[in-house]
Amino acid sequence: MNEFALRGSALRRTARCAFGGAVLTAALLNAHAPANATPPQLVIILDASASMEDKLVNELKYKLVRKAMSTALPAYGGKLVAGLITFGRNTQQSCKDISRLVSLKQLEPKAFTNVINNIKPKGKSPIGASLAAGADLANIASRPSDMLLIADGSDNCGANVCATANLIAKRSPQTKIHVIGLGKTSAVNRLSCVANATNGIFTAVDSSNEMATVLKVILQTVVIGEEPAKPTLAVLARPPLPNPRPLDEAAALAAAKHTIKFPSTVPLPVRSPARKKASQALARTPSEPQTTAALTQKEVQLPVTQTDAQKAPVPVEVQAQEPVIWQKITEKPTIIAEVVPSATPAPTPDKNIAPAPAPVPAPAKPVFKPVTTLPNTTFLGDKPSIEVTLPKTSAKVTFGALITEQGKAIKSGLFWRIYKSRKDNEGRYQLVKSIEAPSFDDRLPLGVYLVNLSWGRSHLTEKLDILSSKPFVHNFILNAGGLRLGARHLDGSVLPASKVIYRIYSDERDQFGKRRLILDNAKPARTIRLNAGIYHVASLYGTANALVETDITIEAGKLTDAVINHSASKVTFKLVNKSGGEALAGAIWRISSPDGKLIKNAAGALPSLILAAGDYKINAKYSGRTFTRKVTIEPGAPVYVELVIE
Repeated sequence: MNEFALRGSALRRTARCAFGGAVLTAALLNAHAPANATPPQLVIILDASASMEDKLVNELKYKLVRKAMSTALPAYGGKLVAGLITFGRNTQQSCKDISRLVSLKQLEPKAFTNVINNIKPKGKSPIGASLAAGADLANIASRPSDMLLIADGSDNCGANVCATANLIAKRSPQTKIHVIGLGKTSAVNRLSCVANATNGIFTAVDSSNEMATVLKVILQTVVIGEEPAKPTLAVLARPPLPNPRPLDEAAALAAAKHTIKFPSTVPLPVRSPARKKASQALARTPSEPQTTAALTQKEVQLPVTQTDAQKAPVPVEVQAQEPVIWQKITEKPTIIAEVVPSATPAPTPDKNIAPAPAPVPAPAKPVFKPVTTLPNTTFLGDKPSIEVTLPKTSAKVTFGALITEQGKAIKSGLFWRIYKSRKDNEGRYQLVKSIEAPSFDDRLPLGVYLVNLSWGRSHLTEKLDILSSKPFVHNFILNAGGLRLGARHLDGSVLPASKVIYRIYSDERDQFGKRRLILDNAKPARTIRLNAGIYHVASLYGTANALVETDITIEAGKLTDAVINHSASKVTFKLVNKSGGEALAGAIWRISSPDGKLIKNAAGALPSLILAAGDYKINAKYSGRTFTRKVTIEPGAPVYVELVIE
């Protein structure tokens, strides 16, 4: 497995060197390649699950992929036969949502990137089944082909991607599966076994620039048919997790990927020194004549049937199918063997000839006792012949939401975020899953989680212990209500919606006496979902000082309509040579309170402001002179204020 780390300017310098060497190698290979050489094949498997809408550093993951593809693909038009498979783009909760968007054909970068740009993340992550579909598309049984998996996490449909990759490698040893993981997380690092099983490239990236660089390396590797010189870079991804190790010899034999040869006699372990000595002597002279009397209940051999007493023992071939995965088996496998007399009668004993060993049958098939059942996974038509079972490490989780404890279920507008309960090294909670749906219905690894549910500006976070493989069902009680705001004049006329904005604050204050802003620039006549409680609402009419503040109580399960009355008027200012004359252009206006506190500055011949009812001091600066007037604004109809040059 090859790993690349991508670090700033050092990456760009190293990548340029690597690509320069790779391009030169490709040119030399193309110069000596036959004219009718078949272009190499590449099947790209792209993650379109809901988690691709999350941000990676400062970029949305699916947009990061689009940008990297549009950067890397144009240089390889016509050099590849490429196909595209996606998963999770059609439905939210289906593990069969796998789409073949581009069949294998000569790569046309523009058309290929247009298809990718139209993919919108939506559903789940059936990575194991997608690898199988990619292998079928590539027709790897008849022609080797590279595959490229681009994903941001592990399979959440119960498949074992490592075992799937091992089976693909077994069927076509020349096929390589490369993996680009989006994000440097443990879920991404678990995909390293896919590249490791097929001798492909595995890299975890954090930006579109990093991905474009790695993508070019992989494409060049596919084009030239061999791996380019490895850049001297720090390792980006964490080391791959070691494969589970069988706990005993029988399990190791059953987990073998190919035919295993046993010696003709394999004694089982003995306990007493005498039996150990006899067993060692038997191992040193396997061809010496033996009798059935030498086989006891505690010292059993796995013999083979011999048709000729003079032939030396030959190896026995036992074909073992590869299981899905190996972990601790709770009960040691039992090997059953039985001694049966030969069907051919023994020859007449001769005193001058040593007696032949008793013929015995071929060894019986090992028997393994299961602990649980395998997940329902398809492996390209192969079915494991050895039933191995594992303890369950995940649980089916279902979350729902209610407005109140006795209220109705919420059917829309819910956003779920699942976090690990412990902070990482950077002091942040790691996001495991996020989805917008009426309910959360998925499998989660056993553990402790912080589950955050938001519904508009109403939200709730609970700590949940999911420690059993039994189905876990939980309803969140939001205790939320609705707030709908309106504004009008004192005379009852409704204010223009475009002239009014609202700010909603929490009722509590911090140590500095400030409230926490919950929602800014809220509009009238729209329903705002909030947790039950008291809120401080500020209503601003216009852009000056027509501000009204009030406290509003939200009750759970109820919609609160709040109408705020404003005592203000629209005021227009003009500077004239004489009363009723034409306004002079170029005046600079300053509107302040009677004590000189600035309220608003304005400029122009006829500036207009919405001012709260009260007393004001108006200054107009024109041609180096300043003109002043004190006015009182009454609420109601629009007002014109003139300043006459004296």
